[in-house]
Amino acid sequence: MLTLEEAKKRGILAKFSQPDPDFVISAKSDRGAEGNIMEMLVLKDLMNKNLLLSNYSGVLKNLTLTYLVLEPNNKGVNWKERKYYKRSEQKYFIDIGFPDYERFCKASKSEALTIMAEQTLRASQKFLSKEKNFDHEAFRKDLTDLLRKENIIHGTEE
Repeated sequence: MLTLEEAKKRGILAKFSQPDPDFVISAKSDRGAEGNIMEMLVLKDLMNKNLLLSNYSGVLKNLTLTYLVLEPNNKGVNWKERKYYKRSEQKYFIDIGFPDYERFCKASKSEALTIMAEQTLRASQKFLSKEKNFDHEAFRKDLTDLLRKENIIHGTEE
């Protein structure tokens, strides 16, 4: 077991004491999606480097997106698309379903990233557009512009 002093020396403690990034992206996926699921890190990095959550909300400190990329007839937990808010932590969570599992699993890396971007925009419209303490229109515009600039989405996808 590591002592507190040893953790400080190794810099481990400093990592845990850093604040959460504005945008966190994670996934609940199965083996069929494992070839493409890590593309979520590209989207997470883009959002954190180019968008500030404080531009859209004065009350949220964190927006966590969880991609649910699971075979439709899986026998495990029946994860549903949903949103929830932890007011005490000022964190907003959105679980995002992927309606076309096969398309995602068979996609190239760039196509998988596009699918993630499309589903993020769709879920933000579905859930964030109804939040009174969140400027969804500005967020959607900024995210869409960023995704187009990076050639992740093209044309009028929204």
